[in-house]
Amino acid sequence: MENNNVEQAAGNQPPPPPQQLAAPAAHVRIPDFWVNNPNIWFLTIEATFEACRVNSSRARYNHAMPKLPEEVAVSISDLLENSVNIADPYEQLKARIIAAYGVSKYQRANDLLDMPALGDTKPSILMAKMLAIRPPENVLFEACFLRRLPVTMREHLGARDFDTPVALAKAADILWEARGGAKGNLVAAVRHRSASPSPSRSRTANAGATPKPKGKGKGKSHGSGPKPPNFSGSGMCFYHENFGAKANNCNPPCSYVKGN
Repeated sequence: MENNNVEQAAGNQPPPPPQQLAAPAAHVRIPDFWVNNPNIWFLTIEATFEACRVNSSRARYNHAMPKLPEEVAVSISDLLENSVNIADPYEQLKARIIAAYGVSKYQRANDLLDMPALGDTKPSILMAKMLAIRPPENVLFEACFLRRLPVTMREHLGARDFDTPVALAKAADILWEARGGAKGNLVAAVRHRSASPSPSRSRTANAGATPKPKGKGKGKSHGSGPKPPNFSGSGMCFYHENFGAKANNCNPPCSYVKGN
C-alpha cells in the first residue's frame, strides 16, 4: 500500500524541464580581441556565452582563443601549447591576458586623477569616461598616498595588492625602515635628482656652443638694430626731430603731427 502511495506521489510531480542545449558554434559570434580594453572584451564575450549557453571552460576557450591577434597569442604561447592538459583553459587564458594587457587598479586611479578638465566636452561624456576607469573602493585613496612616496617605494608597493589602506601603510613602513628610514630615503631622493638632467647642466653643456648670429650683418637700414632713443625735449622721436615730414620711420612715443 505504501509503495502504491509513493508511486502515485511520484506520478503527480511535474516532468523535469527539457535540457537546454548549447547553440551551434557557427551561431556564437564574438568580436576580435580588444587590446586596449581586455576587461570589457571578456565581459562582452561572456555575455554572448551565457546567451548561447556555452558553459564549459573548454568550449569558451575554443571560441575565445582564435580571436586573439598574433602578438597576444605569441605572448602566451606556453599556455596555448599546453591547453589540452589544463582543466580550466578559459579561466587560465583570461587571467594571463588581463595580467599582461589589462590596466591595473592603480593605473586607473592615476588616469582618473590626471584626467583633463571639461574643455569643449559635454559634461555627461566626461562623466562616462570617468566612470569607465573608476577604480574599486579605496584604490583612489591608496593611489593618492602612493603619489606622495618616493619613486622607488611607489614602484615596489604599486605592484602588490593590499586588503586595506592600513595594510598598504604598514608595508610602506617596512620598506621605509629597510631603506634606512629618513636618512636612507633622503639619500635615494638625492641620487634620483642627480640622475635627472637639470637646467643648470643644460646651460653648462651649451656654454661652449657657438652662439648663433642674431642678424645677417650690419645693415644701413634703421630697422636692423636697436632703435635710437628720443633725445629731443620736444616730445618727437629721433627721426621726426631730425628729418621732419621726410622721416621714413618713427620711434614711439612721438608727438609729431603731420603738417608741422
